[in-house]
Amino acid sequence: MSNNNSALLSFLLGLGLGAAIVYFITSEKGKDVRKKISDFLEERGIHLSTHELDELIAQVKHKFKHVTHKETLEP
Repeated sequence: MSNNNSALLSFLLGLGLGAAIVYFITSEKGKDVRKKISDFLEERGIHLSTHELDELIAQVKHKFKHVTHKETLEP
């Protein structure tokens, strides 16, 4: 059971990271991008509320900033 949870969490984190990258590089409004992400997830059977989607994006942004900041510090 924990393998399934870990795999799902990894999938969602990867998906969220991709969503965050799209969010940063797109010229579309954030609301439109969130709608596309939400639609993409729902097509795959993952239903998130607006709050859950916002939390996921916030977590990915935080992780992305942490990782990119770490990479700039390393030689």
